Amino acid sequence: MLTELSCQSLKSKSFATEKVLKGLSAFLLRVYSHSVEKTSICLRNVQPAIKDMLSINDDNLEREISDTWKTVVGLFKKLQKT
Repeated sequence: MLTELSCQSLKSKSFATEKVLKGLSAFLLRVYSHSVEKTSICLRNVQPAIKDMLSINDDNLEREISDTWKTVVGLFKKLQKT
């Protein structure tokens, strides 16, 4: 559901896109704090949303896209260490 919401919001450039991206980051961090194993599954499931996010060129969303990307990269680094 989060993937669909993120993809739709990014494609339509909804007024709520920034909040959706913050929610995506928060969700991924929460999953990691509860289950390292499930984190990789969640990252795989939100891959379409991440691809859509990285293809957006919008100055208004630049900071939130950057923050979300940093979260994703940080999680990959943490997963690599475990």
